[in-house]
Order: sequence, then structure tokens, then C-alpha cells
Amino acid sequence: MKKHLKLAIFVLIFIGLGVVYYSFNPQNSSYFLKCPIHYFTGYLCPGCGSQRAIHELLHLNFRKAFEYNALFVASIPYLISAIALNTQPLSDRFPKTRKFLFHPKAILILLGIAVVFSVYRNI
Repeated sequence: MKKHLKLAIFVLIFIGLGVVYYSFNPQNSSYFLKCPIHYFTGYLCPGCGSQRAIHELLHLNFRKAFEYNALFVASIPYLISAIALNTQPLSDRFPKTRKFLFHPKAILILLGIAVVFSVYRNI
């Protein structure tokens, strides 16, 4: 019972956030948090533009979403597979894939990609 309640709460929060991001453009709205790294330093972090990218993705404007944050858009398949592989049936069925995607070396590679992306977008 607790497992289904947690899933229901997660789905409701996910849908609620989807409605908010669909309805309000983070670029024109003061409801959304601003990036503290960009605010204090003036540099774009790897996550800057993700809220605007989500808004554009929900409106099926993939090109604009990619312009706002290419790393976020490119990481969506990884995020979806991460969520899927953390469910009980798939984690038991594909343990090697899960281990490959979440191995400490894989996480370090992802962090390296984020750092390179951040440096590149600030040059």
C-alpha cells in the first residue's frame, strides 16, 4: 500500500509541475527560482536554461529547448532510463545495464561532460 501511495504522490507532483511549466513561461514569470550561480557570478551553470527548456519541450518546440540548454535536452533519455531502471522489475531484469549506467566511472564521465559543457557555454 505504501508503495502505491508514494507512486501516486510522485505522479501527482510530476503532473502538477508539468501543468505549471506548461502554463507559465519561466522567462517571463517571477514564480520560478533564478539560478544562484548565474545571479552571483554571471556565469551559466550546466543547469541554466533548464526551466525554459522544459517549458519549450512541453510546447513541442524542440529547437528552442535545445538552444536554452542542450545538455538537459540531450540527457532526457538517460534520465528516463535511470527512472525506469530503478523500478523493481527492470532493475532485476537488466542488472548489467543498470550497473553500466550508474557505475562510479559513468557518473564521473557525466560530471566531466557537465563541466566541459559549462566551460564551453561561458566562453
